[in-house]
Amino acid sequence: MDRIRISRLLLPVRIGVGARERRARQTVCAEVVLELDLAAASRSDRLGDTVDYAALADRLRASASESCRLLEALAGRLAAVCLAEPRVAAAEVTLTKVRARPGLNASVTVRRGRAPGKRRATS
Repeated sequence: MDRIRISRLLLPVRIGVGARERRARQTVCAEVVLELDLAAASRSDRLGDTVDYAALADRLRASASESCRLLEALAGRLAAVCLAEPRVAAAEVTLTKVRARPGLNASVTVRRGRAPGKRRATS
């Protein structure tokens, strides 16, 4: 399976367990790996045969703008956005919360895939 990687996508989010923590936006760094078949795109050189990763990044930013308590919840939400792309068979999302506490960075990684036979056909 081929991969597209979106690296260092900075997301301003309201996240945290306590109301005080969610009061101000924090920056979370996202790493996204999409698994898909890129054979058609490598032959055709057409955007329509792959995932428009700039447009996907915009959808990820929009989804991250809704507040969450946990990085785990946000990572799952972002993975679902990736799987809404018909060509994507699986998505791995890693979120890093820098300075979760003084001297502490925290990361969460989720991997989600389609059930066998659930991939939508594409040309």
